[in-house]
Amino acid sequence: MHLETLGASVGQGAAIVRDGRASNRPTGVLLVTAEHATNALPAGHSFGGQTLAHNELLGESHWAYDPGSLDAAGEFAAAAQGVLVAAAFSRLYIDPNRPLASDTLVRRRCGDRTVKLNVNTVPEVVAERVRRAWSPYHLCLGAVKAEVEPAAVLSVHTFNATYPGMTTDSRNFEVGVIHTFNSKLAEDISASLIAAGISSRVNEPYSGQEGIMFSAEGAACAREGSKGSQTAAGRVPAIMLELRNDLCMQLSWRKRVVDAVWPVLKKAMTLTQP
Repeated sequence: MHLETLGASVGQGAAIVRDGRASNRPTGVLLVTAEHATNALPAGHSFGGQTLAHNELLGESHWAYDPGSLDAAGEFAAAAQGVLVAAAFSRLYIDPNRPLASDTLVRRRCGDRTVKLNVNTVPEVVAERVRRAWSPYHLCLGAVKAEVEPAAVLSVHTFNATYPGMTTDSRNFEVGVIHTFNSKLAEDISASLIAAGISSRVNEPYSGQEGIMFSAEGAACAREGSKGSQTAAGRVPAIMLELRNDLCMQLSWRKRVVDAVWPVLKKAMTLTQP
């Protein structure tokens, strides 16, 4: 199957799929996701030129997407000869990394500003956005997962060095390695980053135990009928990287991150193969 066609068929344009698999790759497939890859909005929707503090455009801000995350995710997929699935819509339209019951599935406020795009998001409007973007993205991700049977899942995001209500020191590092169940792998990746001169913390600025790996964990769940499919033991490793977005805009810095992280992931994936 040509995986790229799933973005148009199953994903209905809500997902970007890139297939970098090669027959001679030494490990199983790394499935890379980028849930906040773009600030694009479906036709008929607009940020309307809304600004934030210091006249920053909302649609160009971190609230709308994770700057640099699509480039970084693509580079990880290329290094691993893996597969990339990225959302093709802004998280301010609807957030594919949130469960349907989440209060921030459709965000009404960004800091102290009301999001004009989302002022009238009554349940019927949210349901339409689920139908138009959220569901097609996750159905596409599930179809890709079923096709490639990944050995690991890597979700790539970026974070701001500053955030309302948080101290500067709480974000004074370069890469957060986030996990829900894979603490040893997260510690190993963080140690490799630190050895490469890249400051790193585990489960910061967010923790996988807080449910923020919704999309990646869904992709990491065991396939129906597989050994251990009803237990956590049946899943594959899943890690989320939070890359500081000012640094993530630099190709040379992203390369250092990929070079530090991929060998550790590759080893873990080799161990999970039958």
